[in-house]
Amino acid sequence: MSIRQAINNNRGVSTGAAAAVVLVAIGFVVFRVSGLDNPTVPPQDASWFTTDDGKSYFADDLKKVAPFQTADGRTAVKAIVYQCGEGGAPFVNHLERYNPEALKLMQGGGGRPAATQPAGESGAPSYSEYMRTQGGGRDPAMTARYMGVEVKKPGQGEWINRSDVKSLAITTPKCPDGSSARLVAP
Repeated sequence: MSIRQAINNNRGVSTGAAAAVVLVAIGFVVFRVSGLDNPTVPPQDASWFTTDDGKSYFADDLKKVAPFQTADGRTAVKAIVYQCGEGGAPFVNHLERYNPEALKLMQGGGGRPAATQPAGESGAPSYSEYMRTQGGGRDPAMTARYMGVEVKKPGQGEWINRSDVKSLAITTPKCPDGSSARLVAP
């Protein structure tokens, strides 16, 4: 007996099976669209910063480019805050800032990297001029974001570039009790 004959002979079963497949497909789509399969962190509009080498920290606008000057004239850098286990005290794991060259790119007018501004607006070369003379084919904003970041432990040592392999020891949180560290959002 062919498949077509089996379907024709058992119309009720065939219709039920087709309806089940359609319902499963609809359920899958609803599940994926609802986000229940992948809970997401709500969008953040703030980040942690510190002006005292990580002894304390405060929330401020995520779009601020560190280091920056606070209203009271102190220099603020980004503070990366973690918490060990459930209910553990939050702590500043490490500090981040842009190096001077990257800071110039990131502080271009209107929040865009200076190198993407038309020539003359920010004193920086145009994007095409930058790419021709210095960029090596890379987007200067992306280069600044990934290669221009420096990190250090609070109260310790010198700033080192995040692309340096030594930075892993700085940026990897370690909990004294061996529990997992969880990033704390403002």
